Amino acid sequence: MRQRLFIIACVALWLMPGLNAQQHEVSLGRFDTELLKILPDKVPLLLPAWKGPPEQGMQLKRTLGFTLQNLAPEENIFGQICDNADTDPNRIYRQRFPWPEIGPTFVRRTTYGEAISGIAHPPSGIMAYRQRFRWRFAGARSPKDLEEKVEVVWHWLPPAPWGIENPVPNTSRLNDRYQGAILRARKEGREGWRYAVVSFDAVSGERWLTPLPVWEALERLQSLTGKQVVSLWEKADTAGPGRSTMLTFSFSVTRDGSRTLVLVGNPEDAAHCLLFVLDGAGVLLRTRLLPRMGGGIRRGYAESVFLLTLMERVDKRAGVFLLNSEGEVLGRFAERADEEDSPPLSLFSDEIAWHTGHWGAYWRLPRGQRGL
Repeated sequence: MRQRLFIIACVALWLMPGLNAQQHEVSLGRFDTELLKILPDKVPLLLPAWKGPPEQGMQLKRTLGFTLQNLAPEENIFGQICDNADTDPNRIYRQRFPWPEIGPTFVRRTTYGEAISGIAHPPSGIMAYRQRFRWRFAGARSPKDLEEKVEVVWHWLPPAPWGIENPVPNTSRLNDRYQGAILRARKEGREGWRYAVVSFDAVSGERWLTPLPVWEALERLQSLTGKQVVSLWEKADTAGPGRSTMLTFSFSVTRDGSRTLVLVGNPEDAAHCLLFVLDGAGVLLRTRLLPRMGGGIRRGYAESVFLLTLMERVDKRAGVFLLNSEGEVLGRFAERADEEDSPPLSLFSDEIAWHTGHWGAYWRLPRGQRGL
């Protein structure tokens, strides 16, 4: 009996390092390389629901309510205040901007990277602010007679040794409540960078900050395919000016803040890019490997769907795909069934996308279905 207990104890001690390693292993969420095999061939084509003369398209767009005033009423706030000079300007502002505005700040030099001659230094922080307005005298209506004061709601600085790689995401909505930034810090004891993503609530500040497992995902890809992708990405990660990164980061957030999608690309690797999907608490739900070079991800005026651009090479043929908030591909946009390039597009809602090159076509988007 004692001999059996001794053997069991030895086995348990032998297994314990492995268990501890699993507990500290970086999670990639649901990891898959499925799209490497089927994009773009098996993706449904999304063809226009309407095509016609650009002049008719512009009129149709207005008739359907897709005007800047309806899509982004916060645009041209000064013009709206001056056009309604008899109304309290702060009331107009609060109606157009229900949430504090979020933007980068440059209050000090960053400590995580070098100030490179001729290159704009990255922002040192993020802040939320509100504007207050006052007319200089009764009856004033000109913008030059409007006094403006900025009140800071909160100011955020990244924890040491992190710095901001990519500030708030590019969106057509100026007053989204939930935004974020990509962070980077030097790897310990060697060249290159490690990455993280931070999410902000315009009302309260930081919601969460979580590592972005770029290198762990590439190592997993390399172990599955045998392709030497890690060294290729590590080379690009220190090939920029001043040993900065050449990797590209693009991300967007659903309007309700429940999902954050991050796209990471390498201009030296036209065969792979990474897509990360995080939930409203910053938990990484999914890591997807995509073919081609990552050109960007954007939401435009939509609520919870995204446009994903994948390129064959820099400034070469590009395909634009529709993603849902889970990172599933719903289709590829084209004007004709035999067309390989996608036209310039913008999402005007979760149901409609418009051709923004000449307004001569719009697409009705698939809803309520699972994608690839």
